Amino acid sequence: MAQTTSRRRGTSTRRNTGYASSMSTWRSSPRASRTFGSVHGSTGMSYGNYGYGSGSSSWGRPSATRSGRSGASSGGSSNYRTICANFEQKINSYKTLCNQATGPANASRPSPTTLNSFAKLINKGAVIQCVSPSQVTRWSGSNRRVNSATTAKNVLSQRFGRSCIKAVTCDKSGGFLVATAATRNGKTFKFPQW
Repeated sequence: MAQTTSRRRGTSTRRNTGYASSMSTWRSSPRASRTFGSVHGSTGMSYGNYGYGSGSSSWGRPSATRSGRSGASSGGSSNYRTICANFEQKINSYKTLCNQATGPANASRPSPTTLNSFAKLINKGAVIQCVSPSQVTRWSGSNRRVNSATTAKNVLSQRFGRSCIKAVTCDKSGGFLVATAATRNGKTFKFPQW
């Protein structure tokens, strides 16, 4: 019996040695180095297209793709596009305000208080646009040049509606800085350009 036990132990030792050698070879291979370290959950890993380990519910299932992990879908992508468009609209309006406070000026700049009031309108959904005195004069239907912000606001409100024109001030170029609604009659609102 002692001899039989000794042989069995010897066989087990050789098998373990061979297993360790094969594991060492597998870990050093390029394919193993690419897949061994991919973590699923907290301590899991992936091999090929399958993931397993603690904290993972993907035992025996194909590992999630990047878009799968982010929960992206056709509906979600549309919502993200809408959000990004709103962010970009606000960013552009803030840039317009920032431009009034920097660089050369051909006329008086809006005061910091005025710029802050326009910034609050942006937070409420307004869009900042610039128009020239000649444009406002044309919309007024008069040959008298419009130079004051108060007159410009009255002309623009009559032309495009009071709900569309939120605020008007003179800008550093000698024109007008106008806070408008983002849409008019269900469409994106921008002043016509000539």
